[in-house]
Amino acid sequence: MALEPDDPLTRALAAARRTEPGWVDVSSSVMRRVASLARPGEPLLVHTAAGEAAQDDAGSHTYLSSRILTTALRHLLQSAPTHAPAGIDLEVHERRLTAVRVRLAAAYGVELPELGEQVRAEVLAVVRDLLGPDPDLGPGQVEIAFEDVVPGDPREV
Repeated sequence: MALEPDDPLTRALAAARRTEPGWVDVSSSVMRRVASLARPGEPLLVHTAAGEAAQDDAGSHTYLSSRILTTALRHLLQSAPTHAPAGIDLEVHERRLTAVRVRLAAAYGVELPELGEQVRAEVLAVVRDLLGPDPDLGPGQVEIAFEDVVPGDPREV
């Protein structure tokens, strides 16, 4: 009589191999999907208050992960009952943020043009707070698009 392994993960793996001949295909598919959910962060160049690239005494630039900026923007966009983020895309060229694209769901009855301008200003303020004032990144590089209009609070949909 063979002893079963003590580790539950090892037992589960052995059971999956015995009962499902295609478990390797399923495992690969699941792992690809999980990997697609977590995007690696890109370094974003930070600027000084004067709008120049931030450097230390040795000439090294300062960078912030794009994941930190995206998380801060997501928190901002989830803070009001008038809108909720449907997507946030950052355009980066040579480690410099060149554009921000925000897709939103909005509550029915909200004036979309005014909300779009308000959100654009708030997004730009968060970007400048975290990355500093890049002279090449202004309101024209922050795109706000409404994907959906829903009754009630769009954060609950």
